[in-house]
Amino acid sequence: MRKINTALLVYPPTGIYDRFERCQSPVASESVKMIRPPLDLMYLAAVLEQAGVKAHLRDYPASGKGWDALRADLEEIKPDLFLASVTVHTISEDCLAFRVARQADPGVVCVLKGFLPDYGKQALMDCPEIDITLREESEQAIGEFASGVPLEEIRGISYRCVDGVKANPRPEKLPGLDSLPFPARHLADNDLYRMPDNGRKMGMVLLSKGCPRNCIFCLVPIVNNRQVRMRGTDSVVRELAECVSRHGIRDFWFRADNFSVDRGWVLELCAKIKDSGLALRWATNSRVDSLDEEVASAMKSAGCFAVGLGVESGSEETLSRIKKGITRQQARRAVSLCRAAGLKVYLFFILGFPWENAGHIRETVDFARDLKADVVNFSFAVPFPGTELAELSLKSGALKPYHGYSRGNYGVPIAGTLYLGKDELVAMERAAYRRIIFSPSYILRNLRGIRSFEECLCYLRAGLHLIRLCLRG
Repeated sequence: MRKINTALLVYPPTGIYDRFERCQSPVASESVKMIRPPLDLMYLAAVLEQAGVKAHLRDYPASGKGWDALRADLEEIKPDLFLASVTVHTISEDCLAFRVARQADPGVVCVLKGFLPDYGKQALMDCPEIDITLREESEQAIGEFASGVPLEEIRGISYRCVDGVKANPRPEKLPGLDSLPFPARHLADNDLYRMPDNGRKMGMVLLSKGCPRNCIFCLVPIVNNRQVRMRGTDSVVRELAECVSRHGIRDFWFRADNFSVDRGWVLELCAKIKDSGLALRWATNSRVDSLDEEVASAMKSAGCFAVGLGVESGSEETLSRIKKGITRQQARRAVSLCRAAGLKVYLFFILGFPWENAGHIRETVDFARDLKADVVNFSFAVPFPGTELAELSLKSGALKPYHGYSRGNYGVPIAGTLYLGKDELVAMERAAYRRIIFSPSYILRNLRGIRSFEECLCYLRAGLHLIRLCLRG
């Protein structure tokens, strides 16, 4: 393979998705339509820049540009390395980007970044234009590749060779997150990414990777390991300060596989953000069983305005079977703590686990309405290959074996349950949204939170999106 001097890293023009490995969610299916910055590409670009490579970054879906724009960029930039971030659900369409790159330059090195089943070997076999797939610790792998380390020595990748396709083992030791450079935000069009509630520029900051929990549907143990790696709080504050001074970003989504797993770390981070005087506004996710009054209060005083809570189900049976490790009572308490601290509450629920019938779904919708959150999001259970949910779905007969990747996503059920068909699940999801968002208390709760004309416009757009979501055909 040729020496890498120039690289083009892209989100292909195949739809607006959350392309981080653990989520892979189509934005149009979410109750809050939030186009996220391409943080994974910004990290990879920063690592390439450290290795002396001139990097270019393009997010075609967010910018509303298509295949012609990709072709024009390939013609102008003439990259030695072409990298595309893909999802399980868009892989068939995403692979067209590699074909386009090879048409522009038959010698360009094509790299796929993302979680795929079977170590990405199927993608390499199905798409002959792909040379390398980055599976685990992609930043470390791309840095080694750009520095000239032989492919057979780079852990966490699969690649094409004279003998066919080879999958290297996972990294023996997980690198600390503070070893990474700050994301290359200077390469992105930061104006494209806006907070859904006030329309201001939104930054996304990675705080941690890994989660020790055992949820049967979650990709985190596969893509980021069960070992929790937290960034140093000083490093986080320095990155936030850079976002403010260099890019004019003061509104953030803090990304973590388990933000509140270390109580002391959360309190330390909040104290340092408050002491920095940066006057930030941010939101994050948390588990319902790791919040208390002191933590919620500290988060609020440091600029947190909203917390997303993965409740997942209103059925105690389902909560037990998915190994979530929480109870309905803990969910109620977490919502109450957030409200008392002045934090908005975003609740996430999953419908359509293999054993679920109409009664389970009703329990979940009733519970979601009873909790009176500011935002509620329903998604469908996705049996990602490699998860316990996939094994259980196949074993129960709810999911049939298949070849390939693209069969559905969080917004389109891959399969029905043992008692409900796919069409029934979709109808129940729509009915759930209608029951929540058309209730007077839900409408009034959100109207009371509006503080400016700009926020009013954002809420109006959000309301129209929700109406389309629950009425879509």
